[in-house]
Amino acid sequence: MYEWLKEQIAEVNTPKFFVVDGPPDASLRAAIEQEQMGLPHSYKAFVLEFGNAKLYRQHAGYGLGVKGAPVEAQTREGEALFRIGSFHERNAFFRRADVGRGAEAPVLESGPGGLVEVSPSFEEWLRQRADSLRGSIGKRAWAQLVAVPAPFSSEELAIVEARRAYEWRMVGVAPNGDIQIEVTNNSTTSLPFLSIGVRDSGGTFSGGLWIGVRDLRPGQTAIYERDCYKKHLSRDEVVLFPLPDPGPEDRDSYWEFRSQSGR
Repeated sequence: MYEWLKEQIAEVNTPKFFVVDGPPDASLRAAIEQEQMGLPHSYKAFVLEFGNAKLYRQHAGYGLGVKGAPVEAQTREGEALFRIGSFHERNAFFRRADVGRGAEAPVLESGPGGLVEVSPSFEEWLRQRADSLRGSIGKRAWAQLVAVPAPFSSEELAIVEARRAYEWRMVGVAPNGDIQIEVTNNSTTSLPFLSIGVRDSGGTFSGGLWIGVRDLRPGQTAIYERDCYKKHLSRDEVVLFPLPDPGPEDRDSYWEFRSQSGR
């Protein structure tokens, strides 16, 4: 059913572009196969093949995600849902009322105006969203993903070392809703950008932000204001977290490796 995805995963040699748990162990497989909720066949088939999945890496987050087990949720009006994945900043759901009838269930996505039905089945939703992301990458960028990333140069290793010496903390919310972040440069140089992770307190969303810190000299501290997905996250939901050290495969995901010109 998902041979197209297995082919893409096998083709790409860039680590972390696709992250999947893989098939569950025997006991978990039995629990999935014997579950009593009546989950749609195409969703169960995916979980039995891939488990939890994060697909098509985009900077600090992923364009497409699938939960290895559905998470109970509900609308503001109290309608029961199962959260089964995400596409960009939007969560994907089954209605509880649509599950258990021995047939495929439509997939809904969250949006500014509420839930919108976007596909008649999980299989079609996944393929549509995957095709959209794959098409947006382009042939040249895909060829780079297929190739094995080149090792870091000495200059890039120096960037990794420098970003370890930067300290930051969230200090407040600006009148326009932007998050205020205090940054201290404890390194011996000045990076053009600093990359930071962003998620919501409920664990349903994960992304990232960059801060332009070229003018922050060694030993200096300054406060910066960033949007932090304010169209999607309430300010009390925002959680900032440090990203791990980048590897060669992360050149396009960490803004520290970019020039500030034209940004």
